[in-house]
Amino acid sequence: MLFRSAVNLAGEGQKSSGDLGWKGLSAPTQLLATDGAHQDKVALSWNSIHGSGVSYKVYRGTPLSLLGITSNTTFNDTTASPGTTLQYAVSAFTSAAIESTFSNTDIGFVGLTAPSGLSASLGTLTDKIRVSWSPVTGAPLYRVYKDTTTNLIATTGLTGHDDTTTTPGITANYFVSSFIPDVAFESVKSARLS
Repeated sequence: MLFRSAVNLAGEGQKSSGDLGWKGLSAPTQLLATDGAHQDKVALSWNSIHGSGVSYKVYRGTPLSLLGITSNTTFNDTTASPGTTLQYAVSAFTSAAIESTFSNTDIGFVGLTAPSGLSASLGTLTDKIRVSWSPVTGAPLYRVYKDTTTNLIATTGLTGHDDTTTTPGITANYFVSSFIPDVAFESVKSARLS
C-alpha cells in the first residue's frame, strides 16, 4: 500500500489515504498454432509469463472471442472443424483480475485426411476413365494425380474426375489428396488406384 504525506517546516503533515498499485502483465509471446499437423485438433503453444498465479485465456475467431482458460502454455482446440482456418490469440491474467494485452495472433487449422473409397471405370467408357472417391469432411477441393504422385492432372471441388488423356487399352494409376487452397495445405495422397 502506498501512502503520501506533505512535509512543511514544522515537520510531517497528515498522511493521505492509502492506495494499491501493481505492475501490469506482459502479453504472452511467440504464439504458434498448428497448420494441419493434426486431424483432430489445432495445438497451440506460447512462451510463459513469469509471475505468481498467472493463467492464460485463449481466444479464437474474427473477432476474437474467449475459447478457454488454462494454467499451461499449451492448449488443444478440439472443437475446430477440419479444413477451417481460424485466428488465435492468448492473454495472461491473474486471480486479481489483471489481464495483459493479446499476444501475437496466428492462424491454425485441423488437417484433412486423404480421400478413401477410390474407384475407376474399368473399360466401360470409351472416351475416358472416370475416377471417383468418398468426400472428406471440410475439404473444399481435391487434387488428382496420374501415374506418379507428382503428375497433377486436376484440381476439383467434386468427388470425381473424368480423365480424357489416357490412351485406350493403357492402364493408369491414380492418387487423390484433399486440398485447402487458402493456406496451400494438401493432405497425404490416397493409396494408389489402378
